[in-house]
Amino acid sequence: MVREINEQPRGGTFSELAAANRVADYFGPESEIRINATGAPELDISDRSELIQMLLSARRSSRGVKVALLDPQTVGISKTNAVVEATGKAEISGDTDVFVSELRFTLVKIDRRWRIRRVETIRTFE
Repeated sequence: MVREINEQPRGGTFSELAAANRVADYFGPESEIRINATGAPELDISDRSELIQMLLSARRSSRGVKVALLDPQTVGISKTNAVVEATGKAEISGDTDVFVSELRFTLVKIDRRWRIRRVETIRTFE
């Protein structure tokens, strides 16, 4: 997923839409993202179509974003659900700030594939 986010599509609108849909394919149909990293704007997305629109908007902006997920750890798993925690890191081209946040991914198994149901910030000491 991170590779898909960081990849710069070559081509026009259809290429950008295909890239956004490849990222959205990692998410379930009723997914949500709620991230509040210190110093960064709050990210609040409530479904896949909103995610696709946000990705298209970000790709069309003049500034690129590089995302990384560091040290992912599975903290809970069953046959149909899993919870993974990782450190998320985002760098915006031309900006000296690096945004870092601890994230929790809740996954569900849909049609024998793991899909992200929820991404949220893990509150840590500040």
